[in-house]
Amino acid sequence: MEMSPHKESHWFKALKEERSKFKNKIDPVSRRSEYWRKSSLEIIERDLELNTLPKDAQSDFVSVEKPSIIMTGKEVLENKVTGVKNVGLEAFQLKSVISDEESEFKKYIGTIEKKSQKLIHRPLALENALKAGNGIVLKVKGLIKDPVYIENQIDISEENKFLRNFVKLEKGSSLTIVETGSQSFTKNIMTEFYISQGAKLNYINLTNFYNKNPKINHVFCDLETGAIFNHFSLNLNPKASRSEIEVHMSGKSSSVSISNICFINKDNHSNDENILINHLAPDCVSRQVLKSVLAGDCNSLVRGKIFVDAKAQKTDGYQSSRSLLLDNNAKFYCKPELEIYADDVACSHGSTSGSLDQESLFYLLSRGVSKQESEQILIMAFISEALEEIENTDIRETVRGVFSERVKRSSNE
Repeated sequence: MEMSPHKESHWFKALKEERSKFKNKIDPVSRRSEYWRKSSLEIIERDLELNTLPKDAQSDFVSVEKPSIIMTGKEVLENKVTGVKNVGLEAFQLKSVISDEESEFKKYIGTIEKKSQKLIHRPLALENALKAGNGIVLKVKGLIKDPVYIENQIDISEENKFLRNFVKLEKGSSLTIVETGSQSFTKNIMTEFYISQGAKLNYINLTNFYNKNPKINHVFCDLETGAIFNHFSLNLNPKASRSEIEVHMSGKSSSVSISNICFINKDNHSNDENILINHLAPDCVSRQVLKSVLAGDCNSLVRGKIFVDAKAQKTDGYQSSRSLLLDNNAKFYCKPELEIYADDVACSHGSTSGSLDQESLFYLLSRGVSKQESEQILIMAFISEALEEIENTDIRETVRGVFSERVKRSSNE
């Protein structure tokens, strides 16, 4: 289906002009920056030549349910009828929103990205803000009981190298999103989440499976009073993946959980997780649970920071980053940080690296379990804490099954 070209609205042009001026004030990506030290620079050094991509360049992915929404990255957003009516969910093409002079989203789009540039300059998020024209905008009203499955089928095109999304939950609403599919040809993604008072969003990202091209994913979220944001991601053998997540707990009694499982068993592959939780109001709770399982000459890097403003009394912040090294060549780097300006808080962080527990392994072997199966059992036990952050039991068990199957497959490679 051919669509007529969209013109950008005056408000969106003004936003881009403002962001362009800001770009001239910040430094480009460099290892001199604390937030890029030891990180892979493939995302900026290697651009995708679309006409030379091999036919098998698509990533490996699993479609866990019939999708409610198909994302192609083009102007057309196809909706699939699944028999489930998600009353209260509206989906828009980004291009239609940014071309609408009277769009209800013009007060919100871009505001969280700007807020997320204050403590840490993010030049690649800024690049997305200036270049992305494709993506999806979601608006949620009311309590949507059934999970919404969004499947990416991103076409190979120059404009799909950048995708920009925006999700707004109205007051008291709730939604669970499971995103699957392939984003192999998208190198830079940015999603802004605005979660209004008392609203709740569970977001499960299953798009980073065996991606053969470098990719950076930006997630910026703003929480009003009593809002809840639970974010889970699963990364399986990404070639060079980087995630930048920043959450602004602007309203009191808000809550956030950020969890990630990374599994790499291929040489010269890397995963880079960067998380900043800003406690800006009292009585807020945050959790960060990250697990890495590594084998071969690969590396995983985690930078996790909790910032507590002077106003944010009664803060409860938890951060845990642990790695399981299955090979002497595997490398794990971790930099946990606390920056606290309030005096009535409970904040903790921890990081560990180790190999499979030999006593547990010996016990399983002594009970007649094969070495391969014993190792798989211990790996599944190791990542269970992060899986438990997924609230929906059915989705959690589906993700557990996907991960277990990939671990078993890797044992035979």
